Amino acid sequence: MRSASFVLAALLTLLVLAGSSAAADVGIELDKNMTDGSAIKPTYNSTIKIKAIVKAGNQDVQNVTATVRLPEGLVLQDYYMSRGYYDLETGTWEVGDIPAYEERSLTLVCLMNRTGTITVNANVTADGDDNSANNNAELDFKVFGISDLQVNITTNKETPRLGETVILTVKLKNNGPHDANNIKIGNFISGGLVVQSFSYDAGYFDDLTREWVFDTLAACEEATLTLDCLVNRTGELSDYVSVREVDEGDTNTYNNMARATLSVRGTDLDIDVSASKTRAYQGDTVNIVCRVRNNGPEDAQNVRVNLQLPANLQVQNVHVDRGNYSNGIWSIGDLADNETVVLNITARIVSAGNFTVNASAVSPLIDDSNAVNNDDAAMISAAVPKRALKLKIKNNSAVTIRVLLYVTINDHGKITRKTYNFYLKKGLTRELSLGYFQIGTSALFKQYTYNTNYRSRTVSYLNTYNSTGLRTQRVSVSGVKGRQKAPVVRVSTLYFDENGSTLT
Repeated sequence: MRSASFVLAALLTLLVLAGSSAAADVGIELDKNMTDGSAIKPTYNSTIKIKAIVKAGNQDVQNVTATVRLPEGLVLQDYYMSRGYYDLETGTWEVGDIPAYEERSLTLVCLMNRTGTITVNANVTADGDDNSANNNAELDFKVFGISDLQVNITTNKETPRLGETVILTVKLKNNGPHDANNIKIGNFISGGLVVQSFSYDAGYFDDLTREWVFDTLAACEEATLTLDCLVNRTGELSDYVSVREVDEGDTNTYNNMARATLSVRGTDLDIDVSASKTRAYQGDTVNIVCRVRNNGPEDAQNVRVNLQLPANLQVQNVHVDRGNYSNGIWSIGDLADNETVVLNITARIVSAGNFTVNASAVSPLIDDSNAVNNDDAAMISAAVPKRALKLKIKNNSAVTIRVLLYVTINDHGKITRKTYNFYLKKGLTRELSLGYFQIGTSALFKQYTYNTNYRSRTVSYLNTYNSTGLRTQRVSVSGVKGRQKAPVVRVSTLYFDENGSTLT
């Protein structure tokens, strides 16, 4: 038992001695990033941060010294470190002691004042460092130049016609100060412009991707791309060009894009709708006239007009210069430049009210360059007409009669009551003007006719009702008591509309 304990203690001692005799180790690394936090793309005359990182291994290290050598093209602007002292003249960084597993850093802020490949070298030493494999570091990166790419595009026709060919000229200039490399210029061409042919004096134009590609465009050099395009659509068409890629930094991105806009006029359908009467009465007849003109410059194809009549109008007759009108659609067909056609609808107003006749014209195969005048409307205000209501009473009796008349008039819910009491000698006539009332009015007449003689006599009279038509009522009753003791009573109802009147 004592022997086993002795062996275990010996092993532990050996392990401790082995650990204490492990060699010290220190390494160095280099890294970079842009001072403005942007993606790493070093460009001429911008600043970059070069960072040296010194790391200790599993043992403390003493007297650590690192050297970071800045090559030509990097001008030190500023520096800061986590520990130690940095000598600007020699590039030596006196780090000092570093505990095991810890690290120290030195950051150098540098201006890049030349283009091309830059190489930064660094090394580190420490007391007892037996591992030289990680004592050196190298950082390589490319500094890109600065170019000012200016793109422009023009067209030989700003207002071409359908079917014509236009020439789009794209110019790219490198205003420098450095050459520009690996350039891609994108062309975003509107549908309606079909590239027929193209030519260029530099670079290469990919007809599939519509990209104009350059390996290099020297400072102050200019290149031209020409596109011959067929115009096969009307409306606003354009070619938008922009710098999509370039290795160099661009000091002025405002001139990296340009646009050429073409206005291709198609047809210009101009519609006008009018009514022969804008103020009318129920029962009147009106003419709705619709005129369609093509102001051009292109011929309009398959022209259609949507003109739906409101329920207030009942079609009596239709006349068209061309095409046909059915179910509210006027199918005209083709309409040449500067040509006008007319639709005339005769309609009867079947109900009163305020209503609108709307119409819109369209040529679906050709764009309309001015849609503002494609719609029009005619307003009609129709009232219920008023007619005079009169009653004429003629005494056909051989005696004087007395008439007591009660009239109740219902004019669409408005009630008017009138009472008449008068004597009428034989053979004479009395005309009563009851007023003016709208079509559709009804009147209830309660008439009491008395014999004024002292003997029984025959009472005979003729009533003539005059409104939208004449209606007569003959009454003759014999043996009517005298002295106004027992009247002849008649109750009648008159109804009149635009078609006439009825008496019941």
